Amino acid sequence: MKKIIAYGFLILLLFSCTSTNKDSKKNNKNYILSEISQEASYGYEKSNPIKTGFGPQGQRYFLNQLAGPLGEEISYERIGSCCSFKTKSPDAIMGMGMLDIYLITISGNSETVKLFLNMYDFELPKIPQGFSLKN
Repeated sequence: MKKIIAYGFLILLLFSCTSTNKDSKKNNKNYILSEISQEASYGYEKSNPIKTGFGPQGQRYFLNQLAGPLGEEISYERIGSCCSFKTKSPDAIMGMGMLDIYLITISGNSETVKLFLNMYDFELPKIPQGFSLKN
């Protein structure tokens, strides 16, 4: 009986995590990065994440527009999540979101950079210092 209840709870949890808000599923390819942030901490610190919105697709859309400081190609990898926060996003679970951490590698450079992205909330993203816009 306990297994049935546990499986039922798991199924309920999985379905409750699916958003029914159609606006959150829209393709967000309606902005092009153009402005470099004046804040050195923008994206580099969890207290000042880049608010890409639109879930993982929004994060990829943002990252795919970035280049290294001299236009170099970059590659990125999501290395985890951290830092729970309150959000009014309909995609959040019980009003809470988590930041995603991406490890960015600039072509020709062995050093990596970590950026903190918020996939729940949206503010027109800016280019973090040390990056440029992909041609």
